[in-house]
Amino acid sequence: MKILVIDDDVLLLRTITRILIADGHDVVTASDGGRAMVLYREARPDLVITDIVMPGQEGIETIFTLRRDDNPVKIIAISGMDEEMLDTARLIGADDILQKPFRAQELLSRVRALA
Repeated sequence: MKILVIDDDVLLLRTITRILIADGHDVVTASDGGRAMVLYREARPDLVITDIVMPGQEGIETIFTLRRDDNPVKIIAISGMDEEMLDTARLIGADDILQKPFRAQELLSRVRALA
């Protein structure tokens, strides 16, 4: 599966990337939603995993943009903020949500469920 991961935390971005690659996925990354939209159009991933709070274009706006275009891509929203932000992400179109910190197996379980 081709996955686009968006997070401004470089360490977390690398960790998620390693986990997904070890599980056999093709991964592209971005540190904000604006860059992610450019990569999305180029890579056409099957799944987007996006942080909610980031500089530039935030995750909520990214999810909204993907859904506004009636895009069928699967989306997992992740956040270390309160659950209200994740609930908002689900309301505007995220297929699943994941509270930080999370375990590798929990992430992989959610990814596999959406495959």
